[in-house]
Amino acid sequence: MRKNKGITLISLTIMIIILIVLASVTMYYGNSIITETKIQDLVTNMLLIQATLKGNLEQYNFELQTVDPNDTATIEELKKQYLIGKKLSDNPEIEQIFNDLGVQEYGYEYYYLDTDTLVSLGLKELKSEEDTGYYIVGYTTDLDTADEEYTSKVQVINTKGYQNNYTLDSIQNI
Repeated sequence: MRKNKGITLISLTIMIIILIVLASVTMYYGNSIITETKIQDLVTNMLLIQATLKGNLEQYNFELQTVDPNDTATIEELKKQYLIGKKLSDNPEIEQIFNDLGVQEYGYEYYYLDTDTLVSLGLKELKSEEDTGYYIVGYTTDLDTADEEYTSKVQVINTKGYQNNYTLDSIQNI
């Protein structure tokens, strides 16, 4: 009688099933880590944009306090100097994409940040805008008549977003 040396069909099947389960679990957690990393990258970029532009907006508000509110020419010059980006109304294609998102708020003036502007803000490793979406920033400046001071906000929006969340605040709340 000859002894068979080797693996049985049943043990081979069990081993293959175990390997498939391990591969599935690894792929699931790997994909969730990749997704989490993409979200964190998006939030980091948006926070960097917000922090930089908030400083510019504060400088704009400081300069604005010395200007007559009826002097629209000077106010427009200050906007060009301190409010970074290209007016959204100057780019109908991106404006339409933005309008389709439904995140526009009353009182904000929206600007599109092109690739050169983003690089100048410190975002160096950018992919194409089709992959990452367009970055749009909304500026608002309100004069508090009681304090006679300007309050300002910067709203950062990415047209790709994540799971129908496009603003920095909504993505951070995920």
